[in-house]
Amino acid sequence: SSGINAEWPLRPGFKGESFDLMNFVKLAKIDLVGIINKQSVPIFEVARPLLITTFDVDFEVNRKHTNYVRNRLLKLASEYKDKVSFCMGDLNMTHWYAPDDRYNDTGVLMTVISKEGWEYTVPKDLPFNYENAKKVVEDIISGKIEAKPFQSEEPPVQKKRVQRVVAKTFHDIVLSEDKHTLIEFFSPYCGHCKALIPIYNELASRARKEPSLVIAKMDATANSVPRPFESRGFPTIYFVPKGKSTRPIKFEGDRTIEAFIKFMQENTKEDLKFVEPEEKYLKKKEDTSNENAGEADSGTCGGDSSSGQCSGGKTEL
Repeated sequence: SSGINAEWPLRPGFKGESFDLMNFVKLAKIDLVGIINKQSVPIFEVARPLLITTFDVDFEVNRKHTNYVRNRLLKLASEYKDKVSFCMGDLNMTHWYAPDDRYNDTGVLMTVISKEGWEYTVPKDLPFNYENAKKVVEDIISGKIEAKPFQSEEPPVQKKRVQRVVAKTFHDIVLSEDKHTLIEFFSPYCGHCKALIPIYNELASRARKEPSLVIAKMDATANSVPRPFESRGFPTIYFVPKGKSTRPIKFEGDRTIEAFIKFMQENTKEDLKFVEPEEKYLKKKEDTSNENAGEADSGTCGGDSSSGQCSGGKTEL
């Protein structure tokens, strides 16, 4: 099930924010308390902050308990629908959102996805009932629940054209409302990422005269990646158009200067300015050209998830 059911009440878009037609259409498809699964994740994760309850959801085998949870969430959703979104997911989604060591828990686990996309898992010793869930919702709204990245490096001193992002600075740099951002999630162990360095540096040099464009990168092995971004192989690259931070666009073309520029121009209405690169970046590109002969690199390191190198992070469903 995608979580879209005509018999369930639909939630309207949030009030008091700048109007985004595509987000409005997505939000209009979300049930007041829908079912989140792998297919519907992109729809629900637009509607942040989001309270996700994960447990043994089954309207046939586990009907009584499933309806118990859903009815209490419906009551909360009716009261707080303009401020918080609600959904239910089965135990696969517990594995998706909550720490792996809680995967086999059959109780109701509550996970919060903050407006910035960070996760917060409600302590396991807080049992699910209407009163406790309402307290969680009110803490989300008041800011008492502050979802944070699980892992973040310290912010570096910016010395190069490509801005280095860490989890702590992700929101301010990548999700800026007045900047377009191209963000690369990389692993320092990934050969494809190393091959991309001179190309990405030259791209940043070419964009140096465009004040509204940021070329950035983040080590996804040392920093948490916020929703709705995903990095299940390296490198993973997204473009975030100005003012559309909830809808990053994944780059899946050849990793060439021309392809990157075309991709960004196609996904913004603005005419971005690119100039000739600085000589030092051209020289570095020439120095590595023999090592990366011929064809454009479009490969991605998936790696062995147990090795700690070139891993895409959380396990696939």
